Amino acid sequence: MKYWEYILLFFLGLTVTLIMASFQAVPGYMDAEYYDAGGIQIASGRGLIEPFLWNYLDDPAGLPHPANTYWMPLAALLAAGGMVIAGNLEYFSARLLFFPLAALVPVLTAFLAFRLTERRSAAWMAGGLGAFSGFYVLYLGLTETFGLYMILGSLFLWIGTTPMPGLRRALGLGGLAGLIHLARAEGILWLAVAGILVGIDYWKQRSKLNWQTGLIRLAGLLLTYAVIMGFWYGRNLVVFGSLFPPGTSRALWLVNYDQLYAYPANSLTFQNWMGSGIGELVQVRWDALISNLQTVLAVQGAVFLSPLILVGFWRLRHQTLVKVGAVFWLATLGVMTLIFPLAGSRGGFLHSGAAFQPLFWAASSEGLMGFVSLGVRWRSWKPTRAVAGFGLIAVVVAAFSTAGVAGARLASGDPQLSGWQASWDAYSAAGLALNRLGAQPGATVMVNDPPGFYLATRHPALAIPNGDLDVLLAASRRYQASYLVLEENTVKDLRSLYRQPVDQPGLKYLEMVGKVYLFQILNP
Repeated sequence: MKYWEYILLFFLGLTVTLIMASFQAVPGYMDAEYYDAGGIQIASGRGLIEPFLWNYLDDPAGLPHPANTYWMPLAALLAAGGMVIAGNLEYFSARLLFFPLAALVPVLTAFLAFRLTERRSAAWMAGGLGAFSGFYVLYLGLTETFGLYMILGSLFLWIGTTPMPGLRRALGLGGLAGLIHLARAEGILWLAVAGILVGIDYWKQRSKLNWQTGLIRLAGLLLTYAVIMGFWYGRNLVVFGSLFPPGTSRALWLVNYDQLYAYPANSLTFQNWMGSGIGELVQVRWDALISNLQTVLAVQGAVFLSPLILVGFWRLRHQTLVKVGAVFWLATLGVMTLIFPLAGSRGGFLHSGAAFQPLFWAASSEGLMGFVSLGVRWRSWKPTRAVAGFGLIAVVVAAFSTAGVAGARLASGDPQLSGWQASWDAYSAAGLALNRLGAQPGATVMVNDPPGFYLATRHPALAIPNGDLDVLLAASRRYQASYLVLEENTVKDLRSLYRQPVDQPGLKYLEMVGKVYLFQILNP
């Protein structure tokens, strides 16, 4: 591949990303909203704090709350960087650094395909698939971690399996492991993988090296990791007195997803987890496995690419990059199924699996070669023409599939509106109504999506806790919430209140705004 070909792929990826961005004026869902809100706080000079609580795992003292006690800060830092560059806090500015990252995805995908196959046709097919990325096209240009994970994960796998001086490899893997961990909490697993790869590299050369060399490589690995992650661990020590935020381990003891919003969260213990019964714990993991495998087929394999990916991995099975990628992907699937089944099946595996997606697209181009080789043998196809033709067909199918996925997600029943911003519009209307009804600018609101409500209204916000009205009122008293915004998809114990919105002890019904009910919380 020549440089100009990679440049063309970059601009193809950038064009697709910017077209998508034109339909996504707002973040659209809580993850992207969270990072956008974090970026606003940082760019405004307020630092790593949040004017909302979206869970109660760390038994928060109140608002404002230390940021990123569950999710990691890299995406928020990049969002803040874009805002600083643009000189404003608009959402388009927050995405300025995410756009080129998304555009690099097809470039890196083509690079991996060319390294694996040494064929330009394979690289172009893989790069086209990276540009027309199916389900991922909705998220690569947002304030999110998908593009970050694709770029960093692919670079990690390439550096970890490409011949180069051992110390240079260790330094590179350590820095990449630090960036991956700074992007997502499970990224700490990549540090362990980096250590394994450096250890294997040393073991293969042990007859030529002394043990001091091995220690130097390990020290280099840890040093570059610490350069990236050091500020984060330092902040945690200052704010929490520990390397990791309090409450993160409680996520291990969830029996159902709603418990993520438990208040108080001290009920999430190993004893209660075991008390739920072996049958329940096994069922949760079985359900997670089915859900994650569906993600593999529908998202990572885009359905029609799945056979090509499997064939490609088989044909490339002797290449170290493919072997390491396959083993680590399986390990990621295992972690997100067995250890974090609820988070994994609700988007965790979709996020963490993105690190391997460029490798999947690259392997599919080799899988196509396997298919063509059958045609050459049985139907006397011309190999060069067949590979080019079918490769183009695969990219065209991916483009139409990508357009279909994007259109379905962005569509709205109202031709004047985008379905992407339906939640934003509902929250904006609710905020205006609360202001009209006398809510003060700093009044705290309880709502399903606190980061989204904060962005749409600038009201501090709390998550509606999992539980009945007594639990809600207990949380509202502790954190001084004044209003409740009740939506149709509320917690189970409050659905009857949504169906029949009337005054309750501690609640005064105000009015309906669209499909949302507003209540005043009457705290003593």
